[in-house]
Amino acid sequence: MKRWRLFHLVVTMVAMPIGTFVGMQFAYQSVGQNTFRKIDGLPSGYRLWLVTTYENHLFVIEGGQVDPKRWEPQLPLPLLFRAFRVDPVMERVVEEIKTKHIFAQSILAEREQRRDSWLAQDYEYWLFDDKTNAAFAVKPTRWQETARAQRYSHVEVIDLSTRQVKKIIGLLPEASFGTFALHPNKAKLYISVWGQDIGGLLWIYSTTTLERIKTIELRSDHTIKDIHFSKDGRYFFGSLGARGIAIIDTEEDKLMGWINPPEDRLYTVSIALSSDDREIYVGLGFALKKGGIAAIDVEKRQIVRTLELSPTGCISVAKVGEKLFAACLDGVYVIDISQWRGQ
Repeated sequence: MKRWRLFHLVVTMVAMPIGTFVGMQFAYQSVGQNTFRKIDGLPSGYRLWLVTTYENHLFVIEGGQVDPKRWEPQLPLPLLFRAFRVDPVMERVVEEIKTKHIFAQSILAEREQRRDSWLAQDYEYWLFDDKTNAAFAVKPTRWQETARAQRYSHVEVIDLSTRQVKKIIGLLPEASFGTFALHPNKAKLYISVWGQDIGGLLWIYSTTTLERIKTIELRSDHTIKDIHFSKDGRYFFGSLGARGIAIIDTEEDKLMGWINPPEDRLYTVSIALSSDDREIYVGLGFALKKGGIAAIDVEKRQIVRTLELSPTGCISVAKVGEKLFAACLDGVYVIDISQWRGQ
């Protein structure tokens, strides 16, 4: 799985504790505004915007308006989301959609005739394992519940030939859900969870036996909400938002270390990985303000560039080709990655 860029990311960010995080000292350089521009065609005002991609399709999800006086989301949150399909080449809105879904994959499955269209009726996100002819899927217990801890109670393993559930991997009450991903070789399923007594965990399952083969303790009050693998599958980068980004060695399945956020702002929970695996891109914000993005050198494990985008917080990021899309409260920005890296 490539990306979890959801409305849940907004809820997680808004709930983050505000404080100073003591970590690595970064020497980074901000760059000028000629590197980025805004997407055309989105409504004005301050809103909880998220970006989500699948197979180079890009959607911008509106999760509700934000009160600019108190910098808080205006409740209640919508039961149906407005999703805007964006042409990533033209960088403008081409279609507006009403949907209960918050993933590009499930929006496309709902609207088009695809192999996974039947899953969109009941499930919110799924991963295909062609080796075992199975799908791993999550179904909301309550579609209106935005907190992941209450939204998902289990992961279902579905036989694609019969469309029958052959195993349920239970979560509640033992642990609450963060996200999940298949290793690129399809041999292992990683499920991030949060346990009340021990914090963040990573459960690892064999996709052949469907048994849990290992648990990694993250030693954090947070758990992983977004996962990316290096192209060779050797490394796993898991974003925990305020806690930072965990690096996992997938050969031994052990925690190698952390990329900590700077002291003056927080990381958002969605990340993007450069095409050459050398950089991680992550949104920056502090109490929904001071929005920007950071480029992290994977080898050095430190921020090497920042780009100040908005006076409002930047909530999520997504990459299509060599363009990076960053959702802030005042709109969605597009950044030319090669130009930014060359500055």
